[in-house]
Amino acid sequence: EKFDIDKCMRRWVMMSLSTKWKNWKSSLKKEHYDTHETDEERLADCDERVLPDQWTALVRFWSSEEGA
Repeated sequence: EKFDIDKCMRRWVMMSLSTKWKNWKSSLKKEHYDTHETDEERLADCDERVLPDQWTALVRFWSSEEGA
């Protein structure tokens, strides 16, 4: 494995990463998606830490029934 983590700590690390990832997506949506009314505006407001093609896919997902 790439990282040497005790099995007992692995679960904690994975849960912590999961929480941080969810918080990141929530913050991203709140700051760069929810503040706009159209997908055109949303696509233009791509966070600098997100690749443009990934931002496009994310905006499309959040705008879909599945992602709403």
